[in-house]
Amino acid sequence: MLKRITIFILLAAILINGCAASPKMPARSDFEELCLALGETDGKISKEELLAAVKDKEQAEKIFDMCEKNKEGLLTVEEAARQTWAIRELLRLTPPPKLSPPRGGRK
Repeated sequence: MLKRITIFILLAAILINGCAASPKMPARSDFEELCLALGETDGKISKEELLAAVKDKEQAEKIFDMCEKNKEGLLTVEEAARQTWAIRELLRLTPPPKLSPPRGGRK
């Protein structure tokens, strides 16, 4: 009897978790969040754009230089994928994006 109850609870947990874990849209990556915070739409971040947005410019510059391997001056999603912890740190240093007011205003 105890074995049946345990199996039932495990199956219920799996089903509930499976239903809850299937979002309609995939979550954005940290790099996508950073691009959004900087207002970037092309998927590349320049050092100048990053430094203009952060308060701790010295720390942001060190992290950018460490991640940007090909020295073309742009941080790409491929470079960011190898340094996820660094992108999270840059995201922490970057203020959140400013949201535009809804269209039409209040009535």
